[in-house]
Amino acid sequence: MNLLINTIDYIKESVLKMHDLFLNMIEEPYNNNISFNAEEDNSNKLIVEMIGLVVQVFESKFESVLNSYFFKINWERVDLIEILPIYLKELNNLENLFSINFKESSLSNVYLIRFLKGITDSIINQYIEAVNKIKKLNEMGIQQIISGILNRLFRDRKTNYKSR
Repeated sequence: MNLLINTIDYIKESVLKMHDLFLNMIEEPYNNNISFNAEEDNSNKLIVEMIGLVVQVFESKFESVLNSYFFKINWERVDLIEILPIYLKELNNLENLFSINFKESSLSNVYLIRFLKGITDSIINQYIEAVNKIKKLNEMGIQQIISGILNRLFRDRKTNYKSR
């Protein structure tokens, strides 16, 4: 997917350079008829669609983790707060899988930010919906969810401090 996004972006940039080249080569009254705006718009649409597809794949895998692990926990009977429960381990693995793919892709920062915004919005909404679906929670279950949220929020900070 990253290769396709980068290729489309390269083609878009090449078309824009061709546009400038044509404008310089053709005489003044005729160069007003030259426009590659449609090609640029189509390239941008394709890139947005590609990013949307990657976000959809992530959403599907995220939902699978929630269904396989998060919803299997009997939240009414939680009696021990785990530092890293299985559902968080699986979410971390999923996040690592996607972040490795994007780190190795040399994807433009503009597209990476768009992707991360889509993923972040999706994760927040799906996680809130998952918590709302839990019918009964005991005090330890609530503490486990809070601990899980804090673990996710501060996970990167911990690893950054260790590496300094």
